Amino acid sequence: MKLKGLSLSKLGRIRVLCFAVLGFLILGGFTAKGWRRVNELERFIEYTYQRSFIELATGIGAVDTALQKGLYATSPVMVAQLASEISHEAAAAQALLSQLPFRTGSMEKTSQFLTQVSDYSAALSRRAAAGRKLEAEETENLRTLASSARSIALELGDLQAMISAQKRSVGEIIMAENPGGGSWVYESFSEMESSVQNLPSLVYDGPFSAHLDKKTARATKGLEDIDVKEALEKAHSVLQLKSGQLSFAREVEGKIPAYCFTGHLNGGEISVDITKAGGLPLGMTNTRVQQGAKLDTDACKKKAEEFLKRCGYGNMTASYWIDTGEALLINYAYQQDGVVCYPDLVKVGVARDNGEIVQFEARGYILNHTEKRDLPAPAVDAETAKAALTPDLTLKSDRLCIIPSPGEYERFCYELTCESKDGTHVLVYVGTETGIEEKILILIEDENGTLAV
Repeated sequence: MKLKGLSLSKLGRIRVLCFAVLGFLILGGFTAKGWRRVNELERFIEYTYQRSFIELATGIGAVDTALQKGLYATSPVMVAQLASEISHEAAAAQALLSQLPFRTGSMEKTSQFLTQVSDYSAALSRRAAAGRKLEAEETENLRTLASSARSIALELGDLQAMISAQKRSVGEIIMAENPGGGSWVYESFSEMESSVQNLPSLVYDGPFSAHLDKKTARATKGLEDIDVKEALEKAHSVLQLKSGQLSFAREVEGKIPAYCFTGHLNGGEISVDITKAGGLPLGMTNTRVQQGAKLDTDACKKKAEEFLKRCGYGNMTASYWIDTGEALLINYAYQQDGVVCYPDLVKVGVARDNGEIVQFEARGYILNHTEKRDLPAPAVDAETAKAALTPDLTLKSDRLCIIPSPGEYERFCYELTCESKDGTHVLVYVGTETGIEEKILILIEDENGTLAV
């Protein structure tokens, strides 16, 4: 068949060609649009890098200034105010540093420096709030930290000027640094990192304090080491397993050296750690899938307390618990002469189908426990401590306790269990020496248990 002199097959080829050209044009349009979007995104990212870089240089300069001000503060009120300012500025600078595309590890020491400055300053602020002035060592620490902050700020300022002179993007220059190439960018980063090499060992009440690196387990201090065979017998005994159901897997290093044993039972894998010193149960897990929930809370607590006795952990009192539906997870703390010692923490998980222990963790107990703490008579009586409460809280009960501080020091306190006007339970901890609030926790309570936050 002919159509205006063209065969049908030829017409079909023309149509295919037309569709192909049209598709190419459409694809080209989409591609061009896509490239425009990519360029817009690159410009946005570069703008973010530039802003973060400028703000980082400014922020570290603010850290230096705030640290220098802290050197001249004498009153606890001014120390608290400036220490809070230092902590805020350092935390903000660390956040800006994390937004820049530095290669992994290239600014690690600077990041750690800013984190520690923030935390150390927060600890000084807490001390000042309790009416304490800066000590000579603390003032010298601020002087050293200020010197390091000043060096970093100067390096960043020089680097910012060189980047502007290069007329290249911040992201491109930062990512181009080459440890083996001797580039000026890498040399600038090295200068910044070297300025935080010789910092003082900061010993204070915080999680980054140098004293925590030297902390050793108190519960195993002075106890003789046992061998693998003795530890294996202990593992079988506390879990009430038959000989041969567990076998040696490996040695565990760290602050609490231990032997690890594993085994398979009832479709799950058991792993249990026994300390080398003294043969104390350190932790265990059982991955067995529980079948339903047959035991109630009281029955599970009884099973947990029987297990703690087999472990040799006596005088333990339950504080909070969480019901996962398959297991009851209970927190226990050591009790000495009616004083609850929260640092001596043990967590026990009991399967609700048969009462089997499926989870156990005693690291807090082993690191902190001692049979007989020196508990001085409170300098502040209970009535004075209760007077620290806000009128918005109604006191329900009180007792003496020991709580850990941010730096894992111990604080002797009154634990005041209160209720707010909306029915929320609140725990207020007031120091027995100072009468000042040390900590406040809110209890989240529902049908699944109680959680303190």
